[in-house]
Amino acid sequence: LTTNGSTKIQNITYNYDIFLPFVSDKYKYMDNSYFVIIPDNEYISSNYSILYGRNISNKYEVLIKVDSNNNIDSRLLNYFNINSDIEYKDIIGRKIKIILNNQYYSKNGNYYVINNNLETMYNVSTLELEIVGVIKEKNIVNENNYIYYSNKLLNEILELNGNSDIVKNQLNSDYNVLGLNIDRDEMLSYLGYNSLPNNINIYVNSLSDKSIVISKLDIYNKNNDKLIYVDTMTSAINIIKDFINIISVILIIFSLICIIVSSLMIAILTNIRVLERKKEIGIFRSVGASKKDIKRLFNIENVIIGIISLIISYCIILFLSNPINVVLKKYLDMGNIFKINYIVLTIVFAINLIIIKISGIIPAKRASKLEIVDCIYNR
Repeated sequence: LTTNGSTKIQNITYNYDIFLPFVSDKYKYMDNSYFVIIPDNEYISSNYSILYGRNISNKYEVLIKVDSNNNIDSRLLNYFNINSDIEYKDIIGRKIKIILNNQYYSKNGNYYVINNNLETMYNVSTLELEIVGVIKEKNIVNENNYIYYSNKLLNEILELNGNSDIVKNQLNSDYNVLGLNIDRDEMLSYLGYNSLPNNINIYVNSLSDKSIVISKLDIYNKNNDKLIYVDTMTSAINIIKDFINIISVILIIFSLICIIVSSLMIAILTNIRVLERKKEIGIFRSVGASKKDIKRLFNIENVIIGIISLIISYCIILFLSNPINVVLKKYLDMGNIFKINYIVLTIVFAINLIIIKISGIIPAKRASKLEIVDCIYNR
């Protein structure tokens, strides 16, 4: 994959159709779906928070990933005879062993059979993994629990299993040495001999780098056999965008309702002030105030009240922003989410003042048309 030197690909990992028996230190088979390859510890540092323990320092160390609530699947914990009510220190230091072909399969005549003594296989195995850290995604994408192991370890497993007795026997046989109903090539891939991956994971440094890589893949697909790729980040982003758009529409509808209601309330309150201050208006008119002066008086009062309310609102927002961020960080691990955009805030304030001014025009105009005699005698 050529990117003209402008794109930084953080790392690439390969996944194979290989069966790997993982056995816990309590001699229990572990589901392969819990195990996921990671490129290196730098990738972990960039994308995950270490909740307990430390990052991996060699290929024989693994990490366990928690969900958004910092929990670990009870089925995964059961492999280590741990109940769901645990502390992270209980899982740190636990051992997992990978059973290679020579320990997992035994020859019986012309065929091979699977060993069933997990304790013996565990003790014989030389590939021991240790859980050294508990991690959590900085930006939650996947809620599943995983055990992350090094890509370098997988390469070692492929090399060892590729030279195992069962693989050599299968290469020299025209039948399936396990008696399974699959062809020779599938069997060799299952045993870890075939070095051709079934999929490739590409890790990039940024969204712009991701876009460049995808464009290169699209160019390749136009001129060659098609590479089927899945952009998981774009799928997640599109889901988030759709969700945000739905929320935005709902908020816009509520905002329009609030604008209409607030406009009516401003008009009603201004009208009430006019009715309560008829004598005052009459006195102003009797000492020489014009109709424009009366109208200007109520308009200026509305604007002043609006400015005071906006200042109070800003103070409340400023006061609550830090506590809200602290609560979100504590319970949702989402820090510094509540931010004040002063440009947007200024625009909103300006729009509010315009609405206040417009809403008070009719009551203010009505006040200016009141006759002096009617005002003084409150008729």
